[in-house]
Amino acid sequence: MPWRVAMPWPDPKYPTANPALGGTRTARPALRRAVRQMGLIIGWVAVSWLLAPAALALVVSDVAKEFVCNCGCNKMLSDCDMQCGEQLRGAIAAKIAEGWDKERIMNLLVRSYGEKLLAAPTKSGFNLTAWVTPFAVILVGGVMILLAVGEWVARRRATQRVRLATPPALVEGKYLDRVDEELKSFD
Repeated sequence: MPWRVAMPWPDPKYPTANPALGGTRTARPALRRAVRQMGLIIGWVAVSWLLAPAALALVVSDVAKEFVCNCGCNKMLSDCDMQCGEQLRGAIAAKIAEGWDKERIMNLLVRSYGEKLLAAPTKSGFNLTAWVTPFAVILVGGVMILLAVGEWVARRRATQRVRLATPPALVEGKYLDRVDEELKSFD
C-alpha cells in the first residue's frame, strides 16, 4: 500500500465524515450511539436501584456471625449445627421476618442471654480493655526491647573505648610479666 499523503480535496477511495471536505456521512450514527449508551446506563442504574433492597436485606447469617452458640460448643452461631444453635437461628429468623434490624436483634439476644453470647466484646466500659490491652502490651514490650538494645550497644561501645584507650604495649607488658613470673615458679 503506497504512502498516503493528506490531500486538501476528498479522495473517493477514502470517504470522510467531514461534509466540508465532501464527505457524505453525518453525525447521526454518533448521536444514535450516544443515546443507546445513555439508555443502557439509565437501565443499569434502574435495575440496580430496584435490586438494591434484595441485596441489602438482612439474613440470619449476618446476625448469627456476631454470636457464639450458648450450648458450650464454642462455635460461632452461624456454624453450630446443634439444636440450641438451630433454636437461636430460628428466633433470629422470626425477628427478621417481623422487620427487626440487626442492632435491635443483637440487643434482644444480649439482654436475654448476656454478653457471654457475643463473639467479640463490646467496645465500651470495662470490655474496652480487651481491645486496648494487647496493643498496649505490644507497645510497652517494644519500648523495653528498644531500651535493652540501646543499653547493650552503649556497653559495647564503652568497652571498645576502653580497649582503644589502653596502649597495646602495657597490655603486652602485663602479660609478659605474668608469663615471666609463672616461668620462674617452675624453675
